[in-house]
Amino acid sequence: MLSNFLSKLLTLTCGTLYPAYRSYKAVRSKNVREYVKWMMYWIVFALFLNIEVVADIFLGLWLPFYYECKIMFVLWLISPYTRGASFLYRKFVHPLLVRHEKDIDDYLIQAKKHGYTAIVGLGSRGFMYAREIVASAAVKGQLHLVNQLRKSYSVGDLSRDQHQQTTCRPALRQSTRRTATTRPITSGYSTLPRRRRRDGTL
Repeated sequence: MLSNFLSKLLTLTCGTLYPAYRSYKAVRSKNVREYVKWMMYWIVFALFLNIEVVADIFLGLWLPFYYECKIMFVLWLISPYTRGASFLYRKFVHPLLVRHEKDIDDYLIQAKKHGYTAIVGLGSRGFMYAREIVASAAVKGQLHLVNQLRKSYSVGDLSRDQHQQTTCRPALRQSTRRTATTRPITSGYSTLPRRRRRDGTL
């Protein structure tokens, strides 16, 4: 028996790569018949993928050969001999869409309107939330910086240093003035009295 992972891998490989290439060939050749054929396939395959999500939960655990049946179903859809996708679209999908087309269009219009308002409201709320985060982070950072400054250098030390600087500046000015007034004026000749020699000459 195949595992869930291997089954999904084979389903996506067989159900997307080959049909995608055939759709490319149809678009390039502008063959309307092939184009319509693969458009029907993609609609049926999209419905299959949505049903597969629910079926894997309820059928994949207890139904034997469930994953093998999924692969065979995808091959039946894309086979040019069986034309399973065209058969399912014409018999079931197309009548169902025609019957509920107006309701689906109204639902899409309402979803578009509500989706736009929801996106705008979500964006504004996200902007407000981001602004509050930035503001709170800035306040917390400022408080943390102030606390660090208080721990490393208290306010008393700051005031004491400021007082010492203000008291030391006048004392320094007075000391410089005193040294300037008490400094003797020297000239080229000595001011001390000379001693007389024994012979009476200076």
